[in-house]
Amino acid sequence: MAHRATMPRNDPDTTDRQSSTPFADALLRLTSTEVASVHALPLSQGHGIAGSRFRQKYLALVGQAYLHADVSFSSPVIDSFFKPRGCLAAAQRLAAEAFGADHTFFLTSGTTTSNTVALTAMAPYGRRILVDRTAHQSVHFGVDRSGAEVTYAGMSPRSPGGFVHGDIEAFVEEFAEAARQDRPYHAVVLNGSSYDGSLLQLPALFDAMFDHVDTLDVLVDEAWSALNTFHPRLRATTALAAGRHLRITRPDKKLRLYVTHSAHKSMSALRQASFLHVLGDGDTVRRAERALYAVHTTSPSLPILASLDLARAQAVAEGHAVAERCLAHAQRLRTLLDDGLLPGLVAVEPEAASRWSAPDPAKVVCDSSGLGISAQDLRIRMFHEHGIYASRGSGTRILFNIHAGVTDAVMDRLERALSELCASGTDRFDRGPGFLIPYPPGVPLTVPGEQYPDNLDELLRSFRTSGVDVFAVPAHAPSA
Repeated sequence: MAHRATMPRNDPDTTDRQSSTPFADALLRLTSTEVASVHALPLSQGHGIAGSRFRQKYLALVGQAYLHADVSFSSPVIDSFFKPRGCLAAAQRLAAEAFGADHTFFLTSGTTTSNTVALTAMAPYGRRILVDRTAHQSVHFGVDRSGAEVTYAGMSPRSPGGFVHGDIEAFVEEFAEAARQDRPYHAVVLNGSSYDGSLLQLPALFDAMFDHVDTLDVLVDEAWSALNTFHPRLRATTALAAGRHLRITRPDKKLRLYVTHSAHKSMSALRQASFLHVLGDGDTVRRAERALYAVHTTSPSLPILASLDLARAQAVAEGHAVAERCLAHAQRLRTLLDDGLLPGLVAVEPEAASRWSAPDPAKVVCDSSGLGISAQDLRIRMFHEHGIYASRGSGTRILFNIHAGVTDAVMDRLERALSELCASGTDRFDRGPGFLIPYPPGVPLTVPGEQYPDNLDELLRSFRTSGVDVFAVPAHAPSA
């Protein structure tokens, strides 16, 4: 039976219940015993590498505790993954309550699989599907296999850095026009939290769509924003909050909502840990259950499942404080940029706030053109010279995703690194007339006695973004 969605609450009974971690506790009890398995996983508990010369490398990578936890047990020893009735079922009920879903599934093969499960569940209804063009590739592959009539809508022109954002105005107009022509869409797929730094304003978007239809299947991929549920300022715009709001304000409408979260992107969960939340009637949940069985691996990782249980408990107890810390760190970086303390770097908002979307406050996008280097060059130097990794850099734009693992010490280190890189980048061209040499080909742009050209910044951007290094050598510099 579906667990009816409720808003996250702070009363003592709920807090005590939400602090429990039934699946993680059950797995920990199993790891404390020595079980001889004649089933599978030679690596479990380290027996398969007991006499191996590679044992120490295994231990250095995953540790003895993980070897003990990575076991292949199902019902009745711990619980059935596909038909949970015990500790896994209890953990999923707690997650549904925490997020405000009717039912929550734990998945261990990433949100790529969560999206595929949701699309499979939607297939009987989704004869005509409208898809956000900026959705993850798993969505595009999924709808391509569905056999449905698919329309793509809503992508703004790529930014100078290659970043992409949804043109949701076009998406809404396409949805409305189809309804006016009596060819309504039966399902839609939305990218709720983009990789490149924007969040959809989903309550307004849901209202706009349900002005034209009475029943709709909706998949919202919120891969990057699971933690937002646990912060009061961010929660209101999430998909599940929007779905609950629609239930109250428009009870005559029927929404079947699927929401996917890459828990490991914003919560303290292992990689490939994913939540699939369902807001809908019992039949909607049963369709998701059948799709899960058809799509998900039959060998789920028990440590990943346990990490989802723990991540939910931590988010309920500490998520507000963690999210506040992330927002404060992101604002600290923006302030440095806005105050000109990182010369050559400029903060860039992903897009202007609108009725449909707003910048993600936990992500900071910078333009590096003032340094005369590409974002890719900046990424490489940050990593090799300062041991700091930023995953997104294209053209002259680089993205800093301020997540729960970014501590005060990490922010201090990031500030020092950017300060040094900005200083080296700006000083490089402040030594007066001399040699300024793009390489390749190695033909000087200026020689001693010539002034730097007036359009130097434009030239540097052009050289750097095309992969050309530029060297400044003062006049009378000693020969190499």
